[in-house]
Amino acid sequence: ASLQSINKDVTDKLDEQKGALEQANLNIAAIKEDASSAKLELSKEVSSLRHAKSAVEEQVTSLESKLESEQLSAATKLAKVEDELDASILSKTILTNQVASLQNSNEGLVEQLREKEDALEESKSNIAALKE
Repeated sequence: ASLQSINKDVTDKLDEQKGALEQANLNIAAIKEDASSAKLELSKEVSSLRHAKSAVEEQVTSLESKLESEQLSAATKLAKVEDELDASILSKTILTNQVASLQNSNEGLVEQLREKEDALEESKSNIAALKE
């Protein structure tokens, strides 16, 4: 093997390895580009998800506020209804007592009327007896 032959073999091997290195560099560049593209897409997705999360948090805050307002309104209405119910119960009790009192008065008046009717009948009987 001559020096020229060895030199040619080494040059061929170097050329081969240089080609393989260039291909590897191209592959690395493509992988970097894919990774960069994927990173950009993920970044966009994260940004979109953060925006969606913020919107959902705002909705939750709004709904919580509405719920609190509606609970306060319901509590106020319930208190008013309870007050009206208490007033109605008191009015019913007063009316019941008044009806009972009127019934007692009526019974007393009916009794007085019977007594007067009886006295009138007795007086009529006495007048009739005197006429005879």
